[in-house]
Amino acid sequence: MTVLYSRRVKPGREAAFQAWAHGIVAASRQFPGYLGASVLDAPSSREYHVLFSFADRKSLRAWLDSAQRRRWLARVSELLEADRGLQQLTA
Repeated sequence: MTVLYSRRVKPGREAAFQAWAHGIVAASRQFPGYLGASVLDAPSSREYHVLFSFADRKSLRAWLDSAQRRRWLARVSELLEADRGLQQLTA
């Protein structure tokens, strides 16, 4: 299962968002079924994409529903101009 989150970061908050994104990626590694995660961005853009891959739906759901993930999400809202939400890429 692979999901992608797309977000536009407020001007001047890019470095803080990158630090946050690398932190949430590191947190996801601790969960069973973790296969990989990436932070994608384009030069001169405030659009960021964070990709998470887990072995199966159950593993992904455990990460998505976790208190740890909720704590990370609570920290990011002040950095964002727009949150385009979750997009499921594979089933």
